[in-house]
Amino acid sequence: MARPLAPRGRVLPDLASVLVVYVLIAVGCAVFAEAALAGAPDFPGLYERLPLALMALLPAALLVLFALKARALAIDLRARRYGSRLRLRVSLLFLLSVAAASIPQGTFLLRLANAAQSSSSSRTVREALAAGQDLALAWYDEELSRLERAAARIASAGGGRRAADLLRDLSEQDPRMEAVQVFLDGGSADFAGASPARLASAPSAPAAGGRGHLLPVSAGGGASLLRYAVPIPGARSFAVLSLRLPEGLEGAASSLGAAARTSSLLEGYSTRWATLVAVLYGFLVIPLLLVAVILGMAASDMMAEPLGSLDEATRRVAAG
Repeated sequence: MARPLAPRGRVLPDLASVLVVYVLIAVGCAVFAEAALAGAPDFPGLYERLPLALMALLPAALLVLFALKARALAIDLRARRYGSRLRLRVSLLFLLSVAAASIPQGTFLLRLANAAQSSSSSRTVREALAAGQDLALAWYDEELSRLERAAARIASAGGGRRAADLLRDLSEQDPRMEAVQVFLDGGSADFAGASPARLASAPSAPAAGGRGHLLPVSAGGGASLLRYAVPIPGARSFAVLSLRLPEGLEGAASSLGAAARTSSLLEGYSTRWATLVAVLYGFLVIPLLLVAVILGMAASDMMAEPLGSLDEATRRVAAG
């Protein structure tokens, strides 16, 4: 006599348990991925990988359940029990439909993500960013040379000149000379130029008789200013020259440096991040395929149960 199929009352709770396990896997992968990406480009350490290892127990549980159901199905097929071929066909149909909906697209997205991540740290990108940095530094050195030449003209002109006269002479050589401010005894003694370039307090004074020194880049009226302090010969005062940099250039140079550093950091992590993404994808797809087979078996049981009962009743009637 044919072995009775699992009653519907037992199939539904088993089915709900399988779905709960898969939901836990999906939520766990999402939480882990968000935490891992928040720390990019650093690869997750041991503490961050531990939840992923513990989460692997859920797919392992699904795999054990699938193995048990597959073994029972194989026994039924060998014994030619009623409904076993239907269970096999429905399970394969579920498996193929889910595989067709997840594996090709997932493979394409994995390749796309790997290409996008590796391209940002490719050798071409790193060399281009390094060349851009070198170009920005060379331009900065040229601007510094302009200020040093302007400071040398002040040193050769001697003392006693007003800030407006100094600015007029320097602007003839470089129209981007924004302001000249003269300091005496720790305070501002004279100023000429755009008012946003005026310093509120005196910077560090250059050594008397020296060539002067560069001051930190500062903002004035929305523009970045390259400043240089130069002593005025024959006087106790010194002048601060302010050269206007092209708009947005300082921010662009800073962004270029940050991009170069990030690209260098990502270079060593491209392969490891690709592996992590593949693991997370496997954690989602493999359980999904197992769930599809288990759902197929459950659905076939629910369809075959009334047919099996009818077949059993028919056999009893035929037997008298």
